[in-house]
Amino acid sequence: MPTNPDFDLAAVHKYFAAQCLTQVWGLIEKPDRKPTEDRLMEALSQASIYHWLQRQDCSNQSLSVGYWQASRIQAMLGHALRGAPPCAGLSGL
Repeated sequence: MPTNPDFDLAAVHKYFAAQCLTQVWGLIEKPDRKPTEDRLMEALSQASIYHWLQRQDCSNQSLSVGYWQASRIQAMLGHALRGAPPCAGLSGL
């Protein structure tokens, strides 16, 4: 893997943090998701959190939204408590 990519890494993280989060909302609102879309929804949520963690402007509020979304997905899929502790810690609960 190249140590100095020929693209703006900060711009990539900024783009994918938001893009992944937005794609997840579309999947959350989709009434008849397939199992492959459920897996994609989980992966996109985690990817969004990863890209937020790489950003210079990452805040507890941004992470709290990401972790809330991840915990919402887990609840929808029947795994309700996986994302709750990080979300609660970042939001001051």
